[in-house]
Amino acid sequence: MRIYGKTDGLAKKFDAAYPGELSARLRWWSKTLGIDRVRLLRMMGMSARQAEERKGEDIKEMLKSPDWEANAQVLEGGLHRLLALFHYDWHALAERIHGPVAETAQEEPSRVTRRKGEVKRLRYTPDGDASDLLINRMAAGGPQSLSALLAHLAASPAGAGRAES
Repeated sequence: MRIYGKTDGLAKKFDAAYPGELSARLRWWSKTLGIDRVRLLRMMGMSARQAEERKGEDIKEMLKSPDWEANAQVLEGGLHRLLALFHYDWHALAERIHGPVAETAQEEPSRVTRRKGEVKRLRYTPDGDASDLLINRMAAGGPQSLSALLAHLAASPAGAGRAES
């Protein structure tokens, strides 16, 4: 029963802190979860080059493009669902993203063993980069979309920022 009271309190705090406009909401997520601007733009589906070139632009102007607005809404929806899994405790989510976790801190092997021998794992998607795969996976929904989003966030470059109140 106690967890529900805490979750309710955190949800109310979230509602009070969460901005109304999409561009402001994206800035809120970026600041709260410690997501740097380039990573945020990549998660919206921009290529590495586009994100680097446009990182200084006003996000409100970027969202005038229907495609970027739609991608931003998909990203925002994924972040909402992820936060709900953490019972609206955005500090715990930020810690999960940036803090050392034994299972994810270890590098995965680049090869896996199957019954018929050894098979190389694919490191990259053949039809695009990781941000393309992420935005497509989030748009498709389902449990893989949240695990893909969390993994992508956890792979953020070190020193990209920490969550703030």
